[in-house]
Amino acid sequence: SNQNSGMPDLSKLKLAVVTSYPYPSSKATANRVDFFVSTAFEAKVSEVIVIGAEADDTVGQQSDAKKNDGIKIIPIIEQKYDRRRLVLRAVHELFQVIRILRAIFRVKPDFIIFTIPSAPLLILGIMLPHKRFSIDIRDAIWKYLAQGRLVQRAAAWVTRVLLRIA
Repeated sequence: SNQNSGMPDLSKLKLAVVTSYPYPSSKATANRVDFFVSTAFEAKVSEVIVIGAEADDTVGQQSDAKKNDGIKIIPIIEQKYDRRRLVLRAVHELFQVIRILRAIFRVKPDFIIFTIPSAPLLILGIMLPHKRFSIDIRDAIWKYLAQGRLVQRAAAWVTRVLLRIA
């Protein structure tokens, strides 16, 4: 029994996997998220919810197929915008984080995994009222940031500081 081994009873756990990238339409994001989902199902987690960004025109067949696999998907619909305009991008990412936060409060998961997070989503994870979460960041990103321009190196430093606070 799980109680005798000191392990929590995962059969009652509601898990949310959150990403700021398109799921399931982006193959790279889907591969990353699906790893967590399949691992959760193998561990007999009772409910798995994926909260991810999706463009208006991509919600459909792929989401339906994932739902048939037992995954509940909450798409955060993205409006198209010019990603090269930094102010517009910052405002867009702020609104995206607010929509994701609202979805998290609606779902009320027991545990959250933030995967491939944008900087605002990373901050959201740290600011959540309960601290039952994990942040999945690819190692390649750190190498890229550490070798980049001053702004990229500063972003890597700020992220490390925020993760230590968490």
